[in-house]
Amino acid sequence: MPVQISFSAKTSTASAHGVEQRAVPGGTYLNQLNGTPVSLSPGLPDLEDQFGQIGAVDLRAHDWYGVADIDTDYDTTYSDFLDQITNNAPADKVAAIKTFTMDFFNRRTILLNAAEYLAENAQNVEPQFNWVTTDAYLKRTLANQYYKGTQKPNVLFRIGRMINGGRGVPRNITNYCNVVREIVDRYTNNYQSIGLPVPITNYEIWNEPDLGLFWSTPGSEDTSVTQFYAFYKAVASTIKAAASTALVGPCGTANAFGNKDYVDNLIDYIKANSLPLDFYSYHFYADQTGDSKNIFQIQKYVRDTLNSKGFPNAKTYISEWNLTAYASKVNNTKLQSVVNAAFIVSFLIDAEQAGVDKAYYYRGDGAEFGLFNDQNTNNGVGKNFATYAAQAFWLYNAFAAQRALPIVKNTNTDKTGITATGAKNQAGNQIQILLANYKVASDLVGNDNRDKLPGGVSLYGQFYIDSNIAAQSIDANRWYGTTLVPPRNNNKFTYNGGEIPRGPFSSNQNNQLAADSADYSNSSSGYTITVTDIPAGFTKYTVTVRKVFQGSQLASLDGETIVHTASETIPANRQVVVKDNDPVSAGNNTLALITIDLA
Repeated sequence: MPVQISFSAKTSTASAHGVEQRAVPGGTYLNQLNGTPVSLSPGLPDLEDQFGQIGAVDLRAHDWYGVADIDTDYDTTYSDFLDQITNNAPADKVAAIKTFTMDFFNRRTILLNAAEYLAENAQNVEPQFNWVTTDAYLKRTLANQYYKGTQKPNVLFRIGRMINGGRGVPRNITNYCNVVREIVDRYTNNYQSIGLPVPITNYEIWNEPDLGLFWSTPGSEDTSVTQFYAFYKAVASTIKAAASTALVGPCGTANAFGNKDYVDNLIDYIKANSLPLDFYSYHFYADQTGDSKNIFQIQKYVRDTLNSKGFPNAKTYISEWNLTAYASKVNNTKLQSVVNAAFIVSFLIDAEQAGVDKAYYYRGDGAEFGLFNDQNTNNGVGKNFATYAAQAFWLYNAFAAQRALPIVKNTNTDKTGITATGAKNQAGNQIQILLANYKVASDLVGNDNRDKLPGGVSLYGQFYIDSNIAAQSIDANRWYGTTLVPPRNNNKFTYNGGEIPRGPFSSNQNNQLAADSADYSNSSSGYTITVTDIPAGFTKYTVTVRKVFQGSQLASLDGETIVHTASETIPANRQVVVKDNDPVSAGNNTLALITIDLA
């Protein structure tokens, strides 16, 4: 039989929130994204309308194809190059794209002469800056005309490099901090002078140093971690000295659970040296289990560590998250499918309950891992405007935007496929319930399953980088923010005449994460929701359901809209019942935003 779920229309409080772990207040949003609505490359789309509709106003500047990077030297010839740019492209275009991107990305970085200016013994060397490209992208990103409502646009500025953009530890920390100071002065202190509508207020120092892909000390691997601590000390102190109100934190840890080097010991070092720590950032990809509920274990580990070491007010940011971290053409479709749509909403609800402060999905645009694709409509006329994964964010934002007061959930659905939460608006005349019916996809995640599609899902058409025009000849205003094409940077560092090897990988306890046991026999056939304690004074109700399921429309972001019950009389027991027992549209891997309007 379908899962029976009970809510009370009474306001949930810190001391009375039913079976949920916490009462989530109005104004809470976790729909942050990596990426920008502004196209990052020829061949990729502008998505300002879509970003505005899903409320993606809080973005992380990371892997922006050289934009906002300090000393990236993007190199597709690495012996262990991690390809996240060509999986969507036809085979005969792959080589040209790799050649194009090495030229294109390396003309858009902020510092153009890192090999000279950041050399260990650099003397009498002036930094060569390319500000105009990053300026242009930040201005257009933050001034999106489609942004609506009260959410304030913001960018989490990641200090560091993009993937395949360099591994070596910055060799001249003093000069590196000089560059950081210039960035903070420009984008925080003097933002109005360059046309930014709001200042940059959050700076994340580095990305995934625990993987060794971005942080390597050749010949002295035993000191790699301690060198990162010293680097954080220098950069964090520089940022605060330049702008005391700016928020700083480390470090996009890839595997935070049980990671002593980059959680416990790093926080100990920050405490011992009286360093700033406004937030701690880490990543969550569900490749271990496919289960969104692992976020409770990871977040508890991080939050408990911060609290116990004297940082109870430090925020926790998940600066990357998704179902899987492995790039492939199949995974790009998987991440846009109903399976990931259901995972997304399950994760967002779970992360709210776990106490996460911000969660930046990787990634929101039309690049690989992106929310949007180049898929033809079912009738072959034009392209789909949405994907199921993008619709998941639309439903979440529609719920969060109206949430003023959480309501009490009385039924624990953890052992089914259903994750749900509810709230009412400030006037009390509208109740919303956000629900994901997600069947844990442990057989679809991890490296071994990167080329396995979910059942019933065919490959979607995807965007890919257009390399037909050379990087020196493309529209400079469009892609570089200037009438002149910037020179290619000189940012390559070497080790013994060759490429810098990967750094060490820090140990963690991800292998102790397990998928939560659940019985999908009931949730596979849908659910029945009963909302009790409907306030006196209302006599009628209307139920509208917005659904996302395999085969539902993709012409817009708001899902399939169904008027479930129109202007019904509220019964004497003051209960409203919503039954949805359709296994296709309410069973496994489906979403629903249920709105009960009272009159």
